[in-house]
Amino acid sequence: MPNFSITNLLNILFPHNPHMPNITLYVPEEIHKKMKKYKELKWSKIVRDAIENTLKKLEEAELRYYALKRLAKEGEDAKELFEF
Repeated sequence: MPNFSITNLLNILFPHNPHMPNITLYVPEEIHKKMKKYKELKWSKIVRDAIENTLKKLEEAELRYYALKRLAKEGEDAKELFEF
């Protein structure tokens, strides 16, 4: 029989990624009750994905703003840069 310490046992029961910092998230009680209905969902992953998507949009907006400023300095028309 393997010899497990309390720490090893806790790490097995409650695994986490030691390379990621933890954050605390507060949600209204009503939302929490609704979330509890879907225990099979990994809410931390859903929140992590939402944060990543928001950061991606912000970074893209910063790049477009930088490109617009640079093109404006050069006197070029940047209209086509913003057509998607």
